[in-house]
Amino acid sequence: MSSNPRWWPYRITVEEAFKKSIVLVIGVVVGANVVSNTRKNLIEAKLNYYANTKRSMMNGSQRLRNSDSNASADDGSSPQLSHKDHYGSSGDVAPTVFKKMFKTYKRRVPAPDLSSVIDPSTSNVCGHLSEELLSAESVKLAETEELGLKSVTEWRVKTLEGRSGLYILPAILKENAVEMWLRRVFLYAEPPNVTNLTAHGTSPKSDVLRHAGKSLRWTTLGVAYNWDTKEYPLSGDPLPKELVQLADVITKYLRLPEMHADAAIVNYYPPKSTLSPHVDRSERTSAPLVSLSLGQSAIYLTGGNSLDDEVVPLWLRSGDVLVMYGPQRLVYHAVAAIHSDRRFDIDDPLLAEFANTSRVNITVRQALDVLRNEVEMEPYHTTRELPETIRSPQSSVARELKQSVLYFILLA
Repeated sequence: MSSNPRWWPYRITVEEAFKKSIVLVIGVVVGANVVSNTRKNLIEAKLNYYANTKRSMMNGSQRLRNSDSNASADDGSSPQLSHKDHYGSSGDVAPTVFKKMFKTYKRRVPAPDLSSVIDPSTSNVCGHLSEELLSAESVKLAETEELGLKSVTEWRVKTLEGRSGLYILPAILKENAVEMWLRRVFLYAEPPNVTNLTAHGTSPKSDVLRHAGKSLRWTTLGVAYNWDTKEYPLSGDPLPKELVQLADVITKYLRLPEMHADAAIVNYYPPKSTLSPHVDRSERTSAPLVSLSLGQSAIYLTGGNSLDDEVVPLWLRSGDVLVMYGPQRLVYHAVAAIHSDRRFDIDDPLLAEFANTSRVNITVRQALDVLRNEVEMEPYHTTRELPETIRSPQSSVARELKQSVLYFILLA
């Protein structure tokens, strides 16, 4: 005869049911712990991924700084902080045409002759793109005002003979908008965006200029570039609206193919820093590349597909926009030197010091292909499904939880 009370509707005894309930609770707790630990491991793996992909960049920067120190000892100049080539051309050690010119304009003592450096805003060497080839009507007044750009009627487009696809728009940014953009570039350096400081765990969560302004070198936004593989992932966070708008306005004005900006790299150039000769190969090279300069002036070198092709030195000044399209997307280019020749009146003393000594360059790119149906739904920030190999850790969490619960039920 059953020892169960009359109100108990099950065949199993109350004692056995209680034991199984205890085991079930334990199973759920263990399963939840598995989920928690797995999630923690996934987060740690993601952080380690970012750290590892940036560590090689930082190691390369240190090697380049060491080599610069040795070189400066030979020519009697003070040690110079160089900006590691982000795109992997540091192995080019032969005395090529480009390397020789880069070294010449990088030199501090004795100072190089700068008379051959072309100023696009004043030089007769640069050609003008006729208004018939431009699309001023595509640029809305509200867009230029929001971005801090001058009226499109004040824009001029400069070109270089034999360099189809290279466009320079000198000083199209209003003077009073420089401060706005400089503030933005330090907001861009806040997490979750990745900087050169992320790998060391020293990237400030806020007020980056105050806490790390002198050590900040680069920030990646949107689809984040992988410095190890020199490739872009299949998806990323959306770009800030103003960067998408900037690329859109410029490319429409130049009547270039529609650009779906999804990636950006911000380079911060303290005094004496450089950017080595390199080629931007990782993005969709059929799409334009739009670059905005802020702060002090730079000697920008533009070459050809070979390091022995002719190299042209240009001044890039604050408010200039440079566009590379078509054949120019795969040419060698570099920043050989920063020259402090501007004075900005900014109330914030920290920002004023940075603006009056350093340079920032924002380069907006398109890293991913855009499918037609994705363009119709979301013109600028397309979202791709991650491959199964990346999604699988999440599904394995569910499997482990189910297996843990079933295991403890059967054990009881």
